[in-house]
Amino acid sequence: MELLGTIEPNTEVATGKPEWIRLIEAHPELSPVPPKEGINPFTRDPYLYRARPDTARVVAEVGQLGLIEWAQDESRRLVVWSNPGSEAKVRSIAEDVASTLGWRFVLHNAP
Repeated sequence: MELLGTIEPNTEVATGKPEWIRLIEAHPELSPVPPKEGINPFTRDPYLYRARPDTARVVAEVGQLGLIEWAQDESRRLVVWSNPGSEAKVRSIAEDVASTLGWRFVLHNAP
């Protein structure tokens, strides 16, 4: 996946992480990241890895197109990732998410 951009709050908007997590469940083109079975590297026992609840898969009929996640540095912004070839659709969804939250989408490396 490649960085597509960020979704950032407008200064006057008070929405934050709780609203984002609720939107993941409500938006038809977002879904929580499902748990994945793996092996605990320390115990070598089976382990169920769970994604953070503030990370969403961007999905369409063809499957996962990208991810949108709360910034790991807790900077009150969302980071948007896209699979190659899915940039236009992921950007459209990111712009819709930004509008719903009252935020703005900022394209990475935009002039």
